[in-house]
Amino acid sequence: MTRQSDEIERLIRIRDQQIQARDPLKKQDRLNREVVRRRRQAASSFSYGGTIGEMFASLSHKLRGLIYGLILGTVASVPMVLLLEQEWALAGGLVTFFTFPIIGFAVGAAFDWRDSLRDEIRR
Repeated sequence: MTRQSDEIERLIRIRDQQIQARDPLKKQDRLNREVVRRRRQAASSFSYGGTIGEMFASLSHKLRGLIYGLILGTVASVPMVLLLEQEWALAGGLVTFFTFPIIGFAVGAAFDWRDSLRDEIRR
């Protein structure tokens, strides 16, 4: 009788181990933990008590690239318009002013894409 009950318990343990090994909710639970971790990190990193650098670092790469592009476009176009007195200087300044933010946004999107691929690979 004891031998049979030991065998039944062993089979139950083996079945439980097999079910645990192929648990379909395991990946979902890991994904949920990752989402919660990211939300907590985003909420904690973007606080009004932090410095401007910390707040800027919490922005996505797209927004940072756009801001860098705006700054570089302004820095490049203002002297072009003021120092060059040709007819095309204003047109060149406007093209520069609008092109740099677009390039910055595209580069930032590439960095965001890289980060999301890196997160997918780690899973």
